[in-house]
Amino acid sequence: MRGKLTVSAFTPIAPELRQQITTIIETLLDKGQEERKELISELLALFVKGDSGDLDMQQYCEYCGVIIEKLVAMLSGAHCSERSPLFEFLDLLHHIPLRDSSERHQNTVAILKSLPYCDEAFIEQLKRAQVLYLLTQLGDFDTSALLLEDFSTPIDPECTGLYILYHLSFGRILQHQRRYQESITLWLNLISEMFVRDSSETACYFIIRWLQLIDWGGNTLLKKALLLNLAEEFSQQKHLNSALVLYELFSLEDRLVSPPEKIHYARRLIKHPPSLLSVMQLQNVHFFAGNYISGMQSSFRESIQYFKYSNYFLHKCWDYHRQLSTYLRENLSPELYLRCIPYLEDRTQELGSQVSMQNNSYVETLQADYNKIEQLYQQVEELSITDVLTGLRNRRYLEANLSQMFMLAARHQVPVCFAMLDIDHFKLVNDTLGHPAGDYVLKELALLVSKGFRKSDVILRYGGEEFLIILFDSTPQLTFTFMEELRKEVEEHHFEFRNHPISITVSIGMVCSTSFTLTDKEVARYIAKADSALYKAKNAGRNRVMSTQ
Repeated sequence: MRGKLTVSAFTPIAPELRQQITTIIETLLDKGQEERKELISELLALFVKGDSGDLDMQQYCEYCGVIIEKLVAMLSGAHCSERSPLFEFLDLLHHIPLRDSSERHQNTVAILKSLPYCDEAFIEQLKRAQVLYLLTQLGDFDTSALLLEDFSTPIDPECTGLYILYHLSFGRILQHQRRYQESITLWLNLISEMFVRDSSETACYFIIRWLQLIDWGGNTLLKKALLLNLAEEFSQQKHLNSALVLYELFSLEDRLVSPPEKIHYARRLIKHPPSLLSVMQLQNVHFFAGNYISGMQSSFRESIQYFKYSNYFLHKCWDYHRQLSTYLRENLSPELYLRCIPYLEDRTQELGSQVSMQNNSYVETLQADYNKIEQLYQQVEELSITDVLTGLRNRRYLEANLSQMFMLAARHQVPVCFAMLDIDHFKLVNDTLGHPAGDYVLKELALLVSKGFRKSDVILRYGGEEFLIILFDSTPQLTFTFMEELRKEVEEHHFEFRNHPISITVSIGMVCSTSFTLTDKEVARYIAKADSALYKAKNAGRNRVMSTQ
């Protein structure tokens, strides 16, 4: 198994400072609020010296990397076998807004009622927290900042659901406003509070959410290293934390995650319960899987299945978008709702673009697979009309492909001649030297015959040791000359199989058409005549050409 990655390779923080950060974090998680406040202040004093102001983004990413690495290491292995009610509540955050009429809303209320400080006033306040959370997800931070005034007094951590929604929303706002010291303070307090009040799983959830929100900029390798450590921590689990980590890895930019890596994460995500991801995330995962399976693995049936799910979740995205718009309209004043409309329109445009991409990819997949099917069909057809041993056309080619050529010959009043060729005493070759020798003779003879005629002529292996030659625009005299030259060439050719010389001669019967109308019946009649002439040549002593009318 791969060992845990260290962030030291991706941060220039001095070892002494790293050790100081580690020492503080090691004593942070199980402290009370006042002690925790002092420790966080001590930690921030390591980052910001004197009156130098706030951290810049680069420093913030590096320090967060060290802190998160240490927190993950401390929580490693300390997982509960049973999920707490609070962790079940976290499962539902992907499905906000939870409207009064929805089944999930009833589930949420039932879960929250098992937690402290849940009364009717709290449930009403939870609606306002949902609105704040939704606006920060949309990216409307100006309206979100105005709504923070509704929470002018600090929220008691005992009101757990409300406390979580507020801090997740406020964390987004702080990140957007680049208030990095306050951001570190918020997340460390939230993670510690959840560890003390609930479980290590819940604390890990907020570590992951913090990691998600950080704008890593040029530090994405640091982000990937942290995610890989988390992925290893949850490798045997299929719960909310493992789904969040895998989706973050799946969503990394292409230069950090190759397509084979991405499909690996996608396949693992698809095995998780769908409720652990949002409908947009599910759509993205299945859409990528459909494209990858089609383009890289050429599996039409599997790719169509992924596209089917992708299309289903895309429809769910539109449903969610309508619910989101309705919920905000019902719970915001007209003035505030008007402010957030541009962000809703941006989301609408995003979904519209996704519909176009989905349709294009689906059509391209169908076209690509149709082309592959066509190519395979052509290959199969080619194989079906080709003799495997000699590479010549076979009898099926005559039946399926030559009617157009005969019609064209009739239209231009071009004469057609038929010649049937048979190897003399071929059975003796097989009986004496074996069937491999017979196969060699057939292949060698096919090469000789192919070289001696024009591209417009057709040469078929008609069956066994018989070859049918069809010559277009050839007179009886010219055809006879061609056949006689071929007979002599075969007689003089040196056939040798495994140092055994083989004497080969052929008998040929030929006939030329006397009319320019060659129906299927007429063609069959002329082939029969050529075959009859062949047997006359055999009966006359073999190794000769005979013609008939």
